[in-house]
Amino acid sequence: MSSPENDNERRFGSIDEVYAVGAVIVAWNLCEGAFAQLLLRTLRVEWQTAQRTFQLLGNQSRVDLLRLEGRRTLPADEFDRLDSCLTAYSICLENRNLVAHSQINMNAKDGGLSLQKPSTKDRLTMSLYRVPTADMMGVANTIFDLSQHAFRLSLAIWAGPSRRLGLSNGQYVLAPLPDKFPRPRKLSPLPPEDPPASQPPPQSSQASPQ
Repeated sequence: MSSPENDNERRFGSIDEVYAVGAVIVAWNLCEGAFAQLLLRTLRVEWQTAQRTFQLLGNQSRVDLLRLEGRRTLPADEFDRLDSCLTAYSICLENRNLVAHSQINMNAKDGGLSLQKPSTKDRLTMSLYRVPTADMMGVANTIFDLSQHAFRLSLAIWAGPSRRLGLSNGQYVLAPLPDKFPRPRKLSPLPPEDPPASQPPPQSSQASPQ
C-alpha cells in the first residue's frame, strides 16, 4: 500500500517542484501588495482611494496609470527608478501568468517542469515551456526581490528629496532612493518542432518495357 507522500508526489510532482510553483504565487501576492503601496505614494491620495483604484484596474492598466502619473508628477530620478520597476513588473507578470494559467506537468526524470499554454496568437496552438526547477525558483526569488524593491521605492517617493521620513517620536528614518531594478529574465517557449520531412514515393519494382 502506497503512502500518502508517494500518492501526492505521483499526482503533483516532487516537493521541490511543487514548492517552486507555490513560491511564485506567494511572491506575486507580496508583489501586488507592494505595488499597491507604490500606487498610493505616486498618486498621493488616501489609502482607501488607492486601494479601490488598484482593485478596479487590471494589471496592465495599473502599470499604465503609474507610468503616466509618475512621468507627470515625479522628479526625473524617481521616475527613472519607477520606470525600470514597472518594466520588471510587466515581465514578472508574464512569468506569473504563465505559471497560473498553464497546464503544468512535473517531469521526475530530470527534475524539471513542462508547461503548456495556449498561444496568444493562435488559441488553438499550444506553446510548450520547459523550465528547470532551479529556474522556477529563480522566477519566484526575482518576484520577491521586486516586491521589496517596490516597497523601498514607495518609501523614497513618499519621503521626497530629503529621503527622510518623520516618526511619531520626532525622530527620522532614512528612505534612500534604490538603484534601478535589473531587467528580469522572461520565460520563453520552446521553438516549434519541424514537421517530418516528406518521403519520396517508392520506386516501382516492375521492370520497364524494353
